[in-house]
Amino acid sequence: MRFVLCLVALVLAAWVSVPGHAEDPRGDFGHTVAGRVVDAEGAGLAGVSVALLDAATGQPIHAPSGQRFGRAMAEAGEDFDDAELHAWRVAITDGAGRFAFDAVVPGTYRLVAQSWHDWDRETRREVAVPAVTEVWETRAQVVHLRGVAEEVVVPSARADQLTLAPVGTGTLHLEEKNSNGGYIAVLSAQPLAGDPILMFMAWDANFLSHALVVHHAPTRDPMIYRGLPTGELHAAMFFYDNNPGAAGGSVVIEPGLTAELRPHATASWSNGRKDPPPRLAPLTDKLIEHGWAREDVLGPLPERTGRGNLITAFNHVLAAWGPLDRRVELPDGSVVSVADFLAAAGYRDLQKFKR
Repeated sequence: MRFVLCLVALVLAAWVSVPGHAEDPRGDFGHTVAGRVVDAEGAGLAGVSVALLDAATGQPIHAPSGQRFGRAMAEAGEDFDDAELHAWRVAITDGAGRFAFDAVVPGTYRLVAQSWHDWDRETRREVAVPAVTEVWETRAQVVHLRGVAEEVVVPSARADQLTLAPVGTGTLHLEEKNSNGGYIAVLSAQPLAGDPILMFMAWDANFLSHALVVHHAPTRDPMIYRGLPTGELHAAMFFYDNNPGAAGGSVVIEPGLTAELRPHATASWSNGRKDPPPRLAPLTDKLIEHGWAREDVLGPLPERTGRGNLITAFNHVLAAWGPLDRRVELPDGSVVSVADFLAAAGYRDLQKFKR
């Protein structure tokens, strides 16, 4: 579980270069964010986890410093204490649905409220799971989105009088049958910045700042997400196998109805998807034919220094070759985006694992 906590914190802190709200490292901790989480009839909901997030980036707030996680980790550098990876600002509602965050620094925030349930196969009923502040310790198959508060400015009169109420009645069944273990799933109202094979590089600030559900699924059992708003919903999944995999997809949520999404994970596993989607197939074939290396098109990648992990590696690539929407010219004169070129190069590399 420690490994999962590290991954999750790093995922949501990936975009350290993205400007967030104005943060004072010295800490003006004199403000409160508070309110209630209620059901459709206005009754308070107990035992709901409410996360305090940076509005601009979607990153969680680092409890010891009051800053978004990306900035806290960037400023601490190699001195960042891994024991603080679970130190998010998360509050649990009381019996009346009330919650409060004290000692909040000035800025613009976003709040997302979730609760978890297990699925009893015999009775075919949901069983509530006790809420915890370390949300990645929660192992459950059903997630309820209980409410979202956007653009909460601190200080302001609204900040301590919030009401988080249901935002929809849609349901999503999400299932990937080819993985061997657990994964991290994010559901967002905005799409990824590129093909899912790009993994965390495609989880940009636009995607994360519109996230509705962030969840650790410890097994490959189908997941059920309830309380989703009407409209297009975009899913991203990261499978933390020894050889990581990724999946994603989009679906339309309708009121009171259940949508289904069954993406096939892209991975080097024997049963992982290795062929590109039709949109990227011509570019992938071109890279296979000509053998162009990434450096041939995007330039040399500087050597990386310091303590590294999967996220810092991706950030290193983005700093040198990004942004993903930048247009680059291939040796044959055609022009593509960095996102499409890197994705096609990834699919080209997977071809050697085909059997």
